[in-house]
Amino acid sequence: MAQSLQDMGKLIKTDRRSSIVNYSNCLDDAEYIVKLIKKFITISLEIVQVFKMLPDLGLPKN
Repeated sequence: MAQSLQDMGKLIKTDRRSSIVNYSNCLDDAEYIVKLIKKFITISLEIVQVFKMLPDLGLPKN
């Protein structure tokens, strides 16, 4: 049992900057994909807000 817990620890990684947990064997968590999509949407919306705050560089718009 201890060996399998050690192996499981190798599969679970947490990104330091985003705190997103990368655990590829989440088949037992029915809400995993929903949580993942929710995080993706949140990050995407935050990126849009950052881009809106950037100053105009005066580049031609194609």
